[in-house]
Amino acid sequence: MLRCIYNIKAVVFVIMLSSCSSKTETTASGFDSSRDVNNTPVVTKNISISNPEIKPEINTNSLSANEIGEMILDGRLQPSDNNFTHRMIDSLNAIDKPSRKFYFKVFNKIMNYADGALSESIGNYALTYVMQNPEEFISNINNLEAERFDTWATQIGLELFLSANEPQENYNHFTSTFLKNCKGCNFATIVKLKRFNKLVWQTMQANLNAEKSKL
Repeated sequence: MLRCIYNIKAVVFVIMLSSCSSKTETTASGFDSSRDVNNTPVVTKNISISNPEIKPEINTNSLSANEIGEMILDGRLQPSDNNFTHRMIDSLNAIDKPSRKFYFKVFNKIMNYADGALSESIGNYALTYVMQNPEEFISNINNLEAERFDTWATQIGLELFLSANEPQENYNHFTSTFLKNCKGCNFATIVKLKRFNKLVWQTMQANLNAEKSKL
């Protein structure tokens, strides 16, 4: 009887030892037996993640001119050869001075994108604005970086060159009107206007020389 009991204990011991060995092997294989099944990472397919760099299309038809201008200035709208951009360009020559000051800033931002068809559109508006409001132009341009002075002169020089059969006559008309509309300007403004006119003519002259060299 005692021998039988010893045999039973031996069998139980062997079973326990086998169980421990199996558990050790399973743990060594990388499986954490203490981990809850519910915490297992789940790979979900077909989930659409929005790209923050893709901006939704904006319906500018429902926006005021002022709202569009603000959105261009803060980068939410990019100017191009489209309706809302041309709406802003046209606003440069608004009737009231406060509005022109705002749209002058917008116009300068649009100049950064002016190439192709858009570039052809802005020249005449810039020319009209400068001729009609020379003192205001100098005041507004003083608030911008120095190279903007050259940018405006280049743009107007190109417009005068491209829009006249007699560039010299066109330039003379421009500069005389420019200075005539600045009768109340102080000496410093007059000096800047004359420097601006000189840069305009230099742009025209450079294009005239380039044209002659092709003949």
